Amino acid sequence: MSVVTVCLCVCCYSLSVHLSVCCYSLSVCLSVVYSQSVCLLQYVMVAPDQPALLRGMFVPFCEDCGPDQVLQAVAIIGAIIMPHNIYLHSALVKVRPAVIN
Repeated sequence: MSVVTVCLCVCCYSLSVHLSVCCYSLSVCLSVVYSQSVCLLQYVMVAPDQPALLRGMFVPFCEDCGPDQVLQAVAIIGAIIMPHNIYLHSALVKVRPAVIN
């Protein structure tokens, strides 16, 4: 990301882009770099168990999960993911022209 920031600075100054646009873009890039470095520092300080972390990323499991926990997981998926799918579908349908016979 720092390479992108440097390239952005060079391009802004070489193309003589207005300074406020360049400063805004640079501040956005620097805030992303800063947040990534803070996350990396927190990750190093916590020092999670790497094999368990990788196993949990690729093999889903739930210890001591009963019907209540499964119901809660299904409710979260139904409440968050499905409405987005409905909105996306309705937006795609609006764009398509209607054929009237």
